[in-house]
Amino acid sequence: MAPGLADNQAGGSEIPDGDRAPDTLATLSLLAGRGFASTEESMAAVLELIPAQTGMRSSFATRYDRNSGEFRVLATHNQPGGCDVTAGAASLQDTF
Repeated sequence: MAPGLADNQAGGSEIPDGDRAPDTLATLSLLAGRGFASTEESMAAVLELIPAQTGMRSSFATRYDRNSGEFRVLATHNQPGGCDVTAGAASLQDTF
């Protein structure tokens, strides 16, 4: 997990990890109220939260390139057994 997301012991927020059954709205509220030092840090926190909430093992954010017609992966979060999508990958249609 991103620094401080797993629990409050490390001085972070109180967002629960995937081993607990998180209350989705409470977790999103805590995430929304947290300050982030960069866009990358906030994206990492959101991508980490998605598997915890959905039970999936991978999450990623993409941007569509109109010129090439491809989706470019901006950031990922992969847990063991996930899809192992990598940032910078293009044309996800070839992967899935």
